[in-house]
Amino acid sequence: EEMGVSAHGSKINVAIAAWEWPSYFSPEMRAKGIRMKTGPWRRPDPSSAPTESKASGLYMICTLSKHAVEAEGYQDAMMLDWRGFVAEGTGANAPRSLTLLLEQLAEARARGYAIAVDSYIAGMAAMAVPVRYHGTGAVLGCLSIAGPAVRMTAERMAALAPRLQAAAAELGTAAAGSKYFQSNVRALDANDVAERQGA
Repeated sequence: EEMGVSAHGSKINVAIAAWEWPSYFSPEMRAKGIRMKTGPWRRPDPSSAPTESKASGLYMICTLSKHAVEAEGYQDAMMLDWRGFVAEGTGANAPRSLTLLLEQLAEARARGYAIAVDSYIAGMAAMAVPVRYHGTGAVLGCLSIAGPAVRMTAERMAALAPRLQAAAAELGTAAAGSKYFQSNVRALDANDVAERQGA
């Protein structure tokens, strides 16, 4: 057995559950007709998931894609987003344990920025800094730079960090006037008011 995106050696386990499933709607409702409205989500395009099955999960499509390209002699599949743009590779270089994750978070806090190398696509590196409300408050989002790992070296990221941090601070200061941060800003302002009223 193995656990991972490429899992050719894993056994297939099947479970079948069966129970009586009544209609969602009463006979009266069915006779009268029900009211409906389109929902906020759409059924996926057949090229985005195996829609003919009741399988679910985003890792599943990565596994299916990786197995398909491995059968053709490739090492990994390039996953595209809904627009046809490159999204990520199927493998991830994520922390393998909670201890390692906490160590990496501590390193990022001490350094002042987070880094990721080979996390989404082999050969790519990225760095990110938090965007804080009014420059020093709660985190609203992040600002990042990514590029080929051969150019985004540790030294290069350290050199870029002050400019990235300055840009993030500027964004945080201007956040109240930005449409991109409005929902977060409203929530933070409401929380501040609630805390002042409770004090």
